[in-house]
Amino acid sequence: MRMIDALVKLANGEIKDGTLLKIVDEKYDAKQSVFEFSGGYFYHEEDFSLEGLYSFDFDFFNREVELIVPKPKKYQLKLYADDNLSYVTFSPYNNIFSYDVSDKNETCNFITKFTQTEIDNDKFLKFIEQHGIKEEVE
Repeated sequence: MRMIDALVKLANGEIKDGTLLKIVDEKYDAKQSVFEFSGGYFYHEEDFSLEGLYSFDFDFFNREVELIVPKPKKYQLKLYADDNLSYVTFSPYNNIFSYDVSDKNETCNFITKFTQTEIDNDKFLKFIEQHGIKEEVE
């Protein structure tokens, strides 16, 4: 996408905190500048803002860039603090949603990691989040 398209997304409020903007420097083919979106601005790793490093001119607005949306955080839900076999596990083998408890490993298509959206949209997972233990994972 072009930089102008990324800026239109910014103006429309479509860019979320943590989104990365990669700009390839045309003078140095291999060099990339990476900016992270935070608090309404794109910041370079050295705390420079986008407008502080580039001139906003015709070439800049038509430059090719890449927007990388951050992956949503995932969580594991656990019934008891001192029991490593009490993780909530989703089994995809039934026609209906089926939950069980096991260890934290995801084997044979059993799912133990859930996004916050998945937790919020499921009454059982929401109940476990409120009354059990929620651990953030990669």
